[in-house]
Amino acid sequence: MAFIPSPASTGGGGGLIKTGYGGLGSPAKYVWLSTYGNQMHAWYLDQDFNSMAPRYNQFNQNSTPSSYINPHGGYVYLPQSNQNYANAGATGYGQHSNQNSTNQIGSSNAFPPMSASMMSNKGNPFVGHYASGSWCDMIEHGNGYGITYSRHYFNSDHPDKRINYAMFGATIRAKDLGLSSQTNHDTEAHDADGTVRQRLDLLTGSLAPTFTFHNNQNHNASYNHKLKKLLVFSNNGNNAFNCVIYTGIDFEANPSPKAAFAAAGVGRETPFSISLPSWGLTNNETRYNLHMILCNNGGIRVASWQQANGLRAWKFDPPSDGSAVSPTYLGGTTGTTSYGADQGTEYGASMITSTDGKTVCIMAPYYYYHAGCMAHFLDKVNSNSTISVIQDTQSGDVRYAVPYRDDGFAFFQGGNIYANSSGGGYISQWVTRTSSNETATSGINNLKHTTNPSQMFHKFHVENTTTYPTLFQCTDYHAHPYNYSAR
Repeated sequence: MAFIPSPASTGGGGGLIKTGYGGLGSPAKYVWLSTYGNQMHAWYLDQDFNSMAPRYNQFNQNSTPSSYINPHGGYVYLPQSNQNYANAGATGYGQHSNQNSTNQIGSSNAFPPMSASMMSNKGNPFVGHYASGSWCDMIEHGNGYGITYSRHYFNSDHPDKRINYAMFGATIRAKDLGLSSQTNHDTEAHDADGTVRQRLDLLTGSLAPTFTFHNNQNHNASYNHKLKKLLVFSNNGNNAFNCVIYTGIDFEANPSPKAAFAAAGVGRETPFSISLPSWGLTNNETRYNLHMILCNNGGIRVASWQQANGLRAWKFDPPSDGSAVSPTYLGGTTGTTSYGADQGTEYGASMITSTDGKTVCIMAPYYYYHAGCMAHFLDKVNSNSTISVIQDTQSGDVRYAVPYRDDGFAFFQGGNIYANSSGGGYISQWVTRTSSNETATSGINNLKHTTNPSQMFHKFHVENTTTYPTLFQCTDYHAHPYNYSAR
């Protein structure tokens, strides 16, 4: 906590600015959300998934007067009401139809509150939930736009975690955590203070990219802070991509993209192209929702969701002479009928990074109705490190990863809270970092994948009601490092 002196005009003295959830010191890191009917419950959890405040069951206190002990201390409760702001249906969840009682798409075509398609590097794309316990709605958007703008974020290990770097088409922006997805990519709103976008198609001379960026290309960059390099790319037809690497880019010294490109010593390597196997698919998902990851050892990983053909991953070393590259295939998952970004804004693979920026998770639902999950956990330290893979073909509810600690991820499995059954969701798998070997060329695995111990969650107070709670990290999760001394 910071000590801030009072202004002289007040007669002296001082004041403490209290930080953390409710001013109690420890930040909230996750939100445990339940919706049913027109009611919504959002419970904030700490860095190890514990409740930030005590939780009590609801029961009838007595019959005279008719009253109930309020069970909602410690979390947000939005009941059915004539006042729109207090109605779950009037929130960003409701506007996007993200409040149905089943945790997958059903006959009502209502989307679940969260899935492997909807997760973003700022957590929930619809509503801002913060470490203090506050939240802010994104209700001004139409359906899907929160997801669309969140997908502009690219993987980056820059130090200032109050910023997410985003690229769409030819434009790079530094977006703040205050509803950074709230307005579209072409406006200055919600750019981080003091930052200015950089359009790469306007660069000239030795920095000109030499190719055209497709207007629909998403998150088409990767920043490596150790190398001070920025990889950018764009589809040039079917499964081929043009690439260029900029050197001397320092987002720590120059958080503003425009200033970073204008700094002394910035250069450009020779542009090159890569070609991937088609796997029979050439659509908006494979062309414009592909991810590349620039690693500390200079190698580059590629991840693409091929829908029914599963997630696929490759690696390559960028050529110094601009020659064309055919990446080495690393493996993938299997798949079944599922929808990519070409089917709508609520579909497609998503990306989240660890807080330290050293690991990138690419994931997508296994089924078209958002149930199940397939995920790749890709080491950004060494492109030769083994990929950790999760494939969950469970068809009844959602499965996806959330960041955990500073270097890893936890895999959440949704479930139904009904009567006295399970808690309605739990953590079943963990991916953590065990080493950061940058030099090994084979036989290296910097990540550890474990299935124990499981982490269970408490139930919400309403019993005998079908509802599928969901879990996601707070919007400013990465701005609050894991406190190891608190354990």
